[in-house]
Amino acid sequence: DENGSVETALLSIDGEQTLSFVASWIGTIQWIGESEIRKDHKRKNWFIGIFVVESADNVEVKDTDISYQAMRSSGAGGQHVNKVSSAIRATHLTTGIQVVAMDSRSQHQNKKLAYERLLVKIREKHLESLKTNELTQWKNQMQIERGNPALDAYPYNLEEAIESLDYALSGDNNNAATLCLYGRVYAEQLQDYATAKTYFQDALAADIKAV
Repeated sequence: DENGSVETALLSIDGEQTLSFVASWIGTIQWIGESEIRKDHKRKNWFIGIFVVESADNVEVKDTDISYQAMRSSGAGGQHVNKVSSAIRATHLTTGIQVVAMDSRSQHQNKKLAYERLLVKIREKHLESLKTNELTQWKNQMQIERGNPALDAYPYNLEEAIESLDYALSGDNNNAATLCLYGRVYAEQLQDYATAKTYFQDALAADIKAV
């Protein structure tokens, strides 16, 4: 983030009982502590959303999904390299991703290199797609608008409203509408006006039109 804070982080975990360990952390976690970025700020409740992103290493690419085309090499290597169609262009038919390998005079070796490079690019694209899908899901959950569980539940079901607000803040600690509603909870239900003021100030800082 522009102020030096971390909005998102991607961790890779490996080892025995990894799945059970990760499962115990999935969801919304409340962290209570002073902000290292805004040391004079009174707000101490922060919410972190933890979810699993599928490993891109699990992507399987069949050889039948790839089209190989021999082509003449270019660049250094002399007349022999340029006359022989030793370079290989590999195209993944599903995604349209293409790579070229012309490192070797051996067409067989270039084909192997092309496959390896193509696999890397396919995995990168798959991982990027997973990240985009996860972020889209989080954004959909974070929208505190009419029809959202937090607004529908408040003030009739305070526990359910707070649960929805926690979930929203776990994905975006600067969601102005969420901060406003949290301010109302502290002011109207808990009579903690100092904390409520902090949430309203955060909402104003995020979006002056929110309050």
